[in-house]
Amino acid sequence: MTTRLNPHPDFNEITQLIHAARQREVLAVNTALIELYWQVAQLAEHLV
Repeated sequence: MTTRLNPHPDFNEITQLIHAARQREVLAVNTALIELYWQVAQLAEHLV
């Protein structure tokens, strides 16, 4: 039986690739947000 959470075994590698890409996306967004917060803090410190 296949479900959304338990895909057909033939698609395991594809599912793993998608999962890995999503993880990289999350890390990239988190990195971008941290860089943004750092830049905002630096600008705020400069302005105050």
